Amino acid sequence: MGRKLVRTINQADYTGFTATLPLVSDVNFSDEIGWTPIFYAVNEGDVRMTSALLKRGARVDIRDNAGWTPIAHAKLDGNESIRLMLEQRST
Repeated sequence: MGRKLVRTINQADYTGFTATLPLVSDVNFSDEIGWTPIFYAVNEGDVRMTSALLKRGARVDIRDNAGWTPIAHAKLDGNESIRLMLEQRST
C-alpha cells in the first residue's frame, strides 16, 4: 500500500491519495533512498497532501539517506508555505 501512496503523490492524484492514505498503517515508512511519503509530497509542492500526512503523524525530523529532512527539501525548493507548515510541526 505504501508504494501506491507514493505513486498517487507523484501523480498529483489527490483522490487516489485520500483513498489510499487511510489504508497505510505507517506513514513514516521509507524507501531505498530514505524518503518517506512526506518527502514526496514536499518535493511535489503539494500543500494538501503534506498537510494530510502531517495530520496522520508524518515526522518532519526524519532524515533521508543523504541526511536531508523534509524541511531542508522545502527550503531548497523555495516552497515557503510548506516550509512554514513543517517548521510549525517541528516545534
